[in-house]
Amino acid sequence: MRKPKKSNKLYLELRQAILSRRLLPGTQLQRETELAEQYGVSRDTLRSALARLEEEALVRRVRGKGTYISHGREMPKITFLLPCPASLHHSWFLTDILGGLMEATHRMDCQVETLALSPTNDPDDIDWSKLLNVNEESRLVVVGFWFSPIFPFLRKSGCRVVFVHDGTFQKYAHVEELSHWVSFEKDQHDIAYRLTKALFRNGCRNPVLFSHYLMEQKQPRVEGVFAAFRENGLQPSEHSFELPPMNAPLKAMKKVYTEARNKKSFDGLLVDDTNLFQYTLLNSTGIKCACFDHHQHSTGILPESACYSEFPLKQMGVDAVTELLKDDFLPFERKYKGNVYDHSGKELT
Repeated sequence: MRKPKKSNKLYLELRQAILSRRLLPGTQLQRETELAEQYGVSRDTLRSALARLEEEALVRRVRGKGTYISHGREMPKITFLLPCPASLHHSWFLTDILGGLMEATHRMDCQVETLALSPTNDPDDIDWSKLLNVNEESRLVVVGFWFSPIFPFLRKSGCRVVFVHDGTFQKYAHVEELSHWVSFEKDQHDIAYRLTKALFRNGCRNPVLFSHYLMEQKQPRVEGVFAAFRENGLQPSEHSFELPPMNAPLKAMKKVYTEARNKKSFDGLLVDDTNLFQYTLLNSTGIKCACFDHHQHSTGILPESACYSEFPLKQMGVDAVTELLKDDFLPFERKYKGNVYDHSGKELT
């Protein structure tokens, strides 16, 4: 049934006065007879407007005392943990997930906070005081095994956790903790296999892998590439080169790349470092280049020889909020498939 126009007009007028702080939290409104007379409406019209404001928790009506401007309502809060304050400046991986969280919390009428744990981005230098407010009512999104030192604390706190990870070997050491949480895993084996097959379909016969994680045990991305290599008759050990650690300068990675070019002839490459990917695009004429976990907006226009993979990180953030807000929080595991794109951003099958 359509609401009377006078009631709706009064509701909007009072609502704006509350939201603009012309009516401050804690203020007691005039008696209904006085307020109705002030606005030139009947008491029924006034009560209808006040009822709508109460539904939105903008006012609080106390029997026998009157109507007060509310101090606000309790909103569910999602806490997004960060390694350090500068994390969002250096990781589009985190910003994309956070973007999904913010979109979902806005739509689902709750709030999101970010909480940085270390002043130095060192998991051995965690400021534990930042976690003092975490309890059984808390809802956390935790991304990556960098946070493994706080896993026992989170378990004892009894909070809800959605944990996002790459499926690397560390998950086998934390089976007990993960069994109590919702676990979102990026299916790195699958996307690595499909990205490698895309190179073969694009005419490559002799591709190679450059990876920071070549020697890491049970590394799903490396294993996915090697599976595709074997299917196409290539010996993985002869078609892979280890890159220095992630924090090494580009100069060190360029050295590995140059030495590989001098040692072996190849017509395609897969790389898990965006900086080296950009370098090879500029300095590898005739070689098809593929990059893992590449952000399609991070390098601008790509040459036709390029392709890349990307995961639905924003959707993972949305899904995390959905799970954390459910009445019954039940632990489970979910694997997310990534997508393979050509140079123009067109998805490849």
